[in-house]
Amino acid sequence: MLRTIDKENGLLDPNANHIEFDDEDNIWMNAFTGLYWLQCGTKSKGPVYYSRRIPLHLAGMDAPMIDRIDYHNGKLYTMGVGGMLVIHTSSKALNHHPIATYLVSGTANGRTFESLLDAGIAHQHHAILSLPSAYRQLSFEMGTVYYGFDDAIRYSYRLLGQDAEWKTLLQGNSINYSNLSSGTYTLECRSMNLSDAESNTSCQYVFRIEPAFYETWWFRLGLGLFGFALIVFLIRQRDKRKQNENRIAMQLSELKLEALQSQMNPHFIFNALNSIQNYILQHDELEAARYLSKFSKLMRKTLDHSHHQLIAITDIVQSLQMYLELEAFRFNHEFTYHLSIDEEDDRIHTLELPPMLLQPFVENAIIHGLMPKQGDKKLEIHLFLKQNCFYCVIEDNGVGRQHGKAREGHISRGQKLTEGMIESSGNSGKLNRKYKLLM
Repeated sequence: MLRTIDKENGLLDPNANHIEFDDEDNIWMNAFTGLYWLQCGTKSKGPVYYSRRIPLHLAGMDAPMIDRIDYHNGKLYTMGVGGMLVIHTSSKALNHHPIATYLVSGTANGRTFESLLDAGIAHQHHAILSLPSAYRQLSFEMGTVYYGFDDAIRYSYRLLGQDAEWKTLLQGNSINYSNLSSGTYTLECRSMNLSDAESNTSCQYVFRIEPAFYETWWFRLGLGLFGFALIVFLIRQRDKRKQNENRIAMQLSELKLEALQSQMNPHFIFNALNSIQNYILQHDELEAARYLSKFSKLMRKTLDHSHHQLIAITDIVQSLQMYLELEAFRFNHEFTYHLSIDEEDDRIHTLELPPMLLQPFVENAIIHGLMPKQGDKKLEIHLFLKQNCFYCVIEDNGVGRQHGKAREGHISRGQKLTEGMIESSGNSGKLNRKYKLLM
């Protein structure tokens, strides 16, 4: 029975130079385009041949180099300029023998590795391909020396440094990676036929993508140092701005404190001069002279203290003692007084307070507490430290502050100035502004 084999039933190249039949009635054909293996199958319309071109180039041979093919005892011998190749022709051997996998080609950004090497864009050192940082779209094509049909091969792969597990291609032999990070990678490939005969070894290809300048350690180190320097600069600028703000606030507080002190001194002077005027009007020149002598000494101290925002507690006590003498003298010794300081606590002698701080409160006790009272009048002043707080306790047996205020109908201007003085001293950082007036 004659049978025609052409392109319609599986023949890839009709120009045969030599034909051999194996023991399984498969046809081996040598043509100018390659060596072909035709395996007979059946379809509804009749017999059909499945044709497969044998990849001789993977074995170092090509079709134009083959002069002759011969079949003998299950083996096909190909002979030519490239040498001799022996192929086991049985279907079992072809389909079950472990197969070797090769990396056929590779491209980066659409250009083959060979063209990049030739152009000097890529470099190769110790079999490691080095690609510039811009070339991060990579494609690979895998192949194998297998004499079955194309659809009988499945490929699996993994990219060490990118893939955690092996991946299997359901069809085709191409692998694509996009937007790979810089670093060194190893591509591993293996193949498997329909009988699950797997590659005994995997194909490995090592390549490296150079980092961009912003991915280099020196750039990241420089960026980190710059960020650190910027943070330090901003912190210092903030601290400097706060220091300037604090300095300005302190200067304003000092100016306010000086202004308050300048108001305190005339307030006291006015009251003292009124007393001297009363003595003169009463034609009591001797008492006026004695009062004026005491007043001049107190004024000298007051003027000396006016140049300081804070003075020692001992100076405060001396001035207060002189003031009490003047007030007792002015009111004809209608009241008695006693001023004491806790001498057992050495810390109190290191204490500093604003000048004229206590005088307005003592004045209020005398004017609004004792003077309206009839009979015996006493004033006690105690200065001491307790739990890091300074206490000035002013006690009198007068009519009381509330009665005195209601009677006079006003609030002491000197006391208001004193409270403002404490507040300003606190703002300037020279005195703890936390204070409390107990009545």
